[in-house]
Amino acid sequence: MWTAFPGLHDQLMQVEQVIQANIKLRNKAIQNTLEALTINGGKLVRPAFLLLFATFGPQQDPPKFSKSAAAMEILHLATLIHDDVIDDSPLRRGVTTMHTHYGKRNAIYAGDYLFTVYFELINETARNAQDTHLNAISMRQILLGELDQMRFDFKTGMSVKDYLREIDGKTAALFQLSCEMGTRLSGASLTIQRRARRIGHDIGMAFQVLDDILDYTQSEATLAKPNGEDLRSETYSIPLLFAVQNYPELKTLLRQEMTPAHVAYLVHLVQTYGVADAKDLASRYTQKALAEIAQLPSGDAAEILKQITQALLIRTN
Repeated sequence: MWTAFPGLHDQLMQVEQVIQANIKLRNKAIQNTLEALTINGGKLVRPAFLLLFATFGPQQDPPKFSKSAAAMEILHLATLIHDDVIDDSPLRRGVTTMHTHYGKRNAIYAGDYLFTVYFELINETARNAQDTHLNAISMRQILLGELDQMRFDFKTGMSVKDYLREIDGKTAALFQLSCEMGTRLSGASLTIQRRARRIGHDIGMAFQVLDDILDYTQSEATLAKPNGEDLRSETYSIPLLFAVQNYPELKTLLRQEMTPAHVAYLVHLVQTYGVADAKDLASRYTQKALAEIAQLPSGDAAEILKQITQALLIRTN
């Protein structure tokens, strides 16, 4: 994804090195699994946004930016490990999930350990208490989004408004934090900081909607995780919500046993009745982000942001 942007690609390789250097455990088996998760399929999208937005301020400190970008990816990885425990997912990025290998208790502790690494890196890079506070409240927002997800299943139901509130915390908050931290660390103007925050939010919303679409449209081999996983875990996501709106009989079908054949049939129904509306929603968020990006100071960073944002709309994994 990043080879078209050599300078950014080199910076992201440095971010990977920072991640590897800061994940050190006496339990080598778990450390090896964490390392595999960081290098097998991690797109480093959130670190990339931090690095790009860091170019908009006068205070350039590449080593500090690399550490802060690494912190964003480590926080993301911690939430993924906890997500997999909650969803009982067998695969993540083509790698057997940690709880499948080592049990849920060890996976939870591994995720918690990554939270401590994240805060150590933030402590090293934050310019002031306000930067640290921003990370703390953003992490709280992420965790509240995860807890919101646990309130709903096929029995209790979920609305589109509920879903948008959930992903506003679960996914958009970290994109928002990554973009805003880049501008803050580089001393960019308040106008650019606020614009970065809005761009990060809208990209994060589009990213999660697309991620949920892929669960219904891509093969297991492409996704590197089971197809229809949201159905198996009784999770409402936006394609399913739109499908239920457009085909109300689907509610009854969701109460039936999730055999492989039934899951395949439900996936077909969601593809037919829900995916198009979900794609339209992702497109609207993407267009909002692109409109804000167009207002940034012109230059390489703004152009790369535009290209990346457009590419995320057509991604296949």
